[in-house]
Amino acid sequence: MRLMASPLPEAREYGGMVLQELQQVMPSFVSRVGRPDRGGERQGCRARAAADIENALAGGGTRLAQQDLRDLDITGFLGFGALDRPGFVPKGDHWADLNDPSIRVCYAVGNSSEQQIKRFAPKSTQVALPKSDDCALAIMSGRADRYIDGVMGTMGARAKNSKLGPLHMMTPNYALPSYAGVRLDDGRFQKFLQRWVEYNRGNGNINLWLTSSMESIGIKPESIPPEVTF
Repeated sequence: MRLMASPLPEAREYGGMVLQELQQVMPSFVSRVGRPDRGGERQGCRARAAADIENALAGGGTRLAQQDLRDLDITGFLGFGALDRPGFVPKGDHWADLNDPSIRVCYAVGNSSEQQIKRFAPKSTQVALPKSDDCALAIMSGRADRYIDGVMGTMGARAKNSKLGPLHMMTPNYALPSYAGVRLDDGRFQKFLQRWVEYNRGNGNINLWLTSSMESIGIKPESIPPEVTF
């Protein structure tokens, strides 16, 4: 059904060929694919979602683009943390200190730290790996000098591997905002949620909930840098 909902005609054609073969081998298994109220509805939903995403990225006015993703601020200020390979002594923790071809900076592909490294340390030797765990292994094995991630990610990496060194906070403390998206309505539900967030942040509940959850995976409250606020 994913193939048959694809915007690519060759993918839809291939999906139809696969369906024909399956109908000959196990017809009962795919009996619902051709029904408008089952397979047809699911294919239509996938196609509409793909179109919404494509148009939103292109700046179009679709349902997805109309959702308000900015008014519901759910977290505080979370910057970028760094972990170093054993024996590596950086000039400092300023982004400009890494802007040197002799320094190998590691990041997970698609992570928000990738954008920051390319922007503020473009001359560094950049080591792009698929996952954050791969970056942690890279600095332990000496393939990279410094691994940069969102501070939550670097704290999580240290919790998994006690052999990783101290956590450094990159300065200036750039950070990306965190928001929750809610469906567009008359605004009452969105306003209620925003007031709920403000109330629970103000009386310390959000801090308590987050630090308690982090402690459950090994991140001690005392290890959270003072620059990190919830």
